[in-house]
Amino acid sequence: MQRGVDRGYVVAGGFAAMAAGFVMLALLGTDSLWLVLAGAGVLACGMVAVMSQLTDLAMSGIPVERAGTASSLLETGTEFGGALGMAVLGSIGTAVYRRQMPGTAPAGARQTLGGALATVARLPGEAGQSLLAVARQAFTTGMRDAALAGAVLLVLAAVGAAVSLRKSEG
Repeated sequence: MQRGVDRGYVVAGGFAAMAAGFVMLALLGTDSLWLVLAGAGVLACGMVAVMSQLTDLAMSGIPVERAGTASSLLETGTEFGGALGMAVLGSIGTAVYRRQMPGTAPAGARQTLGGALATVARLPGEAGQSLLAVARQAFTTGMRDAALAGAVLLVLAAVGAAVSLRKSEG
């Protein structure tokens, strides 16, 4: 009798890998390109593990004549979930960025990093460089907080998957 790893543990491991990728992103500084790439890679590997298992789980219980409908619903849910997750984490990052920017900074610079870069281009020497440093740090702090929020949610998802997707022992 061949016995494999419970699907719940594979999904939980994938969620845990995704959480580890977010933790790596939370460690970023203002000049950490390699850490961004490594964190994104770890996150993507975990996502592949999760999605392959959940797709198989969803599609294996569907009659063949309804596979097209089920597949399209699964894809729609995946796209919606990704967009919603990006919106929530992006909102966290933006809120932190705006809170970190000093009230004395020009209005455009307080809204987004892109606005800060555009403002810096119009400012003379030291004032521009100072604003740029503050904006980069605020952006990095926002990204860190959003990544930590994502990591916490994924740890909870890993626990939920390990508990709810285990095979029943009989």
